[in-house]
Amino acid sequence: MHVFEGNSPAEVFFHKFNIRLAEMSELTDVFKLRYRIYCQQLGYFADRTMTDEESDEFDNDAIHCIVEHKQTRRVVGCVRLVYPNAEKKLPFSDLLPEVKVAPNDCEISRLVVCPSFRNQVDGENIPALIFKALFLSLNVIAERMQLHSGFILIEKRMARALGHLGFTLKACGQQADVKRAQNKITQRHLYSIELLKPDHKHHIRANRFIDHIRMALYGA
Repeated sequence: MHVFEGNSPAEVFFHKFNIRLAEMSELTDVFKLRYRIYCQQLGYFADRTMTDEESDEFDNDAIHCIVEHKQTRRVVGCVRLVYPNAEKKLPFSDLLPEVKVAPNDCEISRLVVCPSFRNQVDGENIPALIFKALFLSLNVIAERMQLHSGFILIEKRMARALGHLGFTLKACGQQADVKRAQNKITQRHLYSIELLKPDHKHHIRANRFIDHIRMALYGA
């Protein structure tokens, strides 16, 4: 049971959505959502043969978190935290082979928010709220796994958005050109991302949100 004060982001979110670790049986819905966004909408992975699901060899070495719309029971958001595979690679490794991956490294990747939820509720931007919940869930998972930081390969505008959430990002100095359909190129930068500090008073609302997410994921 979630107890809230006022129309906080946590209250708005948990009124409409659930967030939890994905079970194996739910990964098909995750892969379909990823295909819809990454492949159909954004034009990524045009050189790969797929039907209506987007997945790769790293999904077996990942913890997947999903956001479910309570009314429809649809998966409307997802993200994964990936550990190195047997070849000591992370998802960014093929784009940046010069970056050495340690056994305890991890990467945040495949963040997706369903485009059907592009509205506002009680002054909260719903896509941004789902985005926030997913990244804060990674904070909870990393805390549970005793991980202090992870890699993330993103555009600079997303790095700025994560900074507003209270995450500390450090540029690693590497960047990669990611090919898309119709010869489009997206430039992404590799960052090391630290956990949100729980005593950072400026982000107290985010810290309360984290407490509710922790309860939803692990029950404590």
